[in-house]
Amino acid sequence: MCKSSPTPGLKLDYVPCPGGAKLIRVFGDSPSLILPETVDGLPLVSLGDYCFAPEQRTSILPPETAVHHCVIPGAPVCDNRISGNFLHTIHLPDCLSELGSCAFYNCRSLTEMQIGCNIHHVGSDVFLNTFALSQIIVRAKPDAPCGLFEILNNIQTDVRVLFQPENTILAAATYPEYWLAVEESPAHILLHCYEGQGFHYRQCFNHQIPEWDSYDAILAQSCASNPARIMTQLALDRLRWPFALSHAARDAYCAYLKQNLSVCTKELLKRQDSTALSDLLNLDLMDEADLLTASDQARKAENAFFAALLSDALAKKQPQKAAKKETRYDFDF
Repeated sequence: MCKSSPTPGLKLDYVPCPGGAKLIRVFGDSPSLILPETVDGLPLVSLGDYCFAPEQRTSILPPETAVHHCVIPGAPVCDNRISGNFLHTIHLPDCLSELGSCAFYNCRSLTEMQIGCNIHHVGSDVFLNTFALSQIIVRAKPDAPCGLFEILNNIQTDVRVLFQPENTILAAATYPEYWLAVEESPAHILLHCYEGQGFHYRQCFNHQIPEWDSYDAILAQSCASNPARIMTQLALDRLRWPFALSHAARDAYCAYLKQNLSVCTKELLKRQDSTALSDLLNLDLMDEADLLTASDQARKAENAFFAALLSDALAKKQPQKAAKKETRYDFDF
């Protein structure tokens, strides 16, 4: 696996812990953070409680705890603490096994996180108020155990997961949002009710391994309760990378996309995702009318590249006009 170099110029505060080091806080000037595998020779195995929260909680450390400091060379070190709204993306090391409680509390600008496959413990409220987190890249095969189950059950908003162990996407899954409602029964017992199919999608794991058959089986129930913009992404991703995809599930996803092509192409235009559009066209689900509608969307969005892709697809759909028969003249006297 290709290792990513840590962000240069970081200063990391940590404390030794069983198995390696626990990260307490990070200082630097880059909102896109790649953490190192080791600090001062110790494997980085844990993110401490409130590690990237904007309000540092020093009281979480036992009294008389000695905090160590490690600097990543390559750029000037600054005193800006990487936390809260400053943090946009983060790449966690492979050896990391624990995310402390509220580790990303109030990181409202965090949109993407990359993790290894060794996370075994996730604290409470890890992503509280981290509303922008929309994509997680897992450096693991889609049939291998990882800590994704615990992470997803700490995220209630829409989130897309890419299984990308060696810079190649092998599978992708979208987990729609869900809500937790608390009701009081006549006996004054609080009942927790989960609303939205996103909760059921998040249960499709067996011993930390994704259960793709269970995941695909939820489509029929989730179409009515989730926005088409989310479900078209979910369906297209499963068709683009059809890991463990049965023929029946493929047909169901194709049928759903066929019914919602206008929504799908509109979302692809919004994301400027021409690669996904090419993959959608390769599925051959769009007839001439669908292609004309999508071309009109691309024209209104002033996206020439999308329009060109759709124009080429439309040309292949339309029958070639028969070449005009050449007129022959006979000058034989």
